Amino acid sequence: MTAKTENAAAQAKLKYAEELDVLLTKQHEATEKMNELTEASGNAWETVKESADKIWDELRVGLADAASKFK
Repeated sequence: MTAKTENAAAQAKLKYAEELDVLLTKQHEATEKMNELTEASGNAWETVKESADKIWDELRVGLADAASKFK
């Protein structure tokens, strides 16, 4: 039973590490889009803004999902 518990704990750590990696990637993408927003102008700004909004929404959902799994 101890071995099963240790295996389950290791699997849970791996799963959370994978989720964290996904969230960090989305955070990096969001940061890049924010940098693009500061450099964009006119019509390009609107396109970049829409893309940035989508990435931020995905990041927000991912963080909420991860937080609910830790409770």
